[in-house]
Amino acid sequence: MKGAQAALLYGDDTKKQEEILAGILSRFPRAFVHRFGDDKPAGIGDIHEIQRRAALSPGGEAVHIFIVARASEMTPEASQACLKILEESPPAAYFVFKAENSTLPETLLSRMVHYPCFSRGAEGEPAADQEILRDLSVTKSALEETITAQKPVSNILFKRLRHGISFLAYAKNPRFSGRVLSDIYHLTKPQ
Repeated sequence: MKGAQAALLYGDDTKKQEEILAGILSRFPRAFVHRFGDDKPAGIGDIHEIQRRAALSPGGEAVHIFIVARASEMTPEASQACLKILEESPPAAYFVFKAENSTLPETLLSRMVHYPCFSRGAEGEPAADQEILRDLSVTKSALEETITAQKPVSNILFKRLRHGISFLAYAKNPRFSGRVLSDIYHLTKPQ
């Protein structure tokens, strides 16, 4: 593994977060797992302890995996110290940040792989981001059918289909949360 690797698991579905975390842990058969922030949000002291432990060599093929719960509640000083760790960490360190939302500083977010973990809405309704992705799937299917049938397409339908297809690039980017995706989708939707 080369350089620091970091993941952000965010959303209200803690079961999904734990499944993704288990998948990450399974990639490293020899790992020393260190947990922070379970009882209270991680502070500067916790981050200094992470920095101290990350500097220790795990030996051989082993890695250190640091799990920071409640990451969106970290103090500004702790967030800044995390940034330094991610920029200058040893190669045998992997960081997993767990949060209810992705409101960490942009400098930290840009150094993480994002895993949105949202549960379904009230009464089994899909969460907002799932509704958008479902709509895009229908739009893509409609476009494929139209192209396959080679039927003429009205101007507004063509614009909406093109919008849906171009929006897929945003939807596949893990850096955009459901709320941001919803805003992008509705602000760019052709009238």
